[in-house]
Amino acid sequence: HQRIGADYANKVIRPAARSQVRVVIAQYPVSDVYAAQRENIERKIEDALRKSLESNFIKLDEVLLRDIQFSPAY
Repeated sequence: HQRIGADYANKVIRPAARSQVRVVIAQYPVSDVYAAQRENIERKIEDALRKSLESNFIKLDEVLLRDIQFSPAY
């Protein structure tokens, strides 16, 4: 946080997480996101997010999907 500042969660982590979640989720039908492929999706998001955050010296422990909601348009 020395380079980014104390608000690194809002400046780096949240935007990166939202971006990677959107990229990975878009590859699956809704039914897979809720059930069949959930663990695989978590792993893909975790791998992509870990790579993204490493450039800012942030270590990711794990990604858990919970409270998944889609817009009515999706």
